[in-house]
Amino acid sequence: MRPRILAYAIVALAGILSAVLGSLVYPPTAISTENSKIYFFFSEYCPHCQEVKPYVEEIAKKRSITFCNVESMGGECSRIAEQFGLK
Repeated sequence: MRPRILAYAIVALAGILSAVLGSLVYPPTAISTENSKIYFFFSEYCPHCQEVKPYVEEIAKKRSITFCNVESMGGECSRIAEQFGLK
């Protein structure tokens, strides 16, 4: 029984040590979202899109969101879709 407990303790300490060393090597950085842009691709016929759309519209009151209807995309929405390989 003791060897098993010792093995668990060693594994736990190794995990903690890995986490500490990892945070020293790769410190967490703050990501600024002030200049980011959000694109919401949706379809009027998609039930999932229609379910989520009210929440996205609520967020759009505070953040810049571009609504891209996939049935009639043009301009910026088409360019972004093409950039990410969306069809």
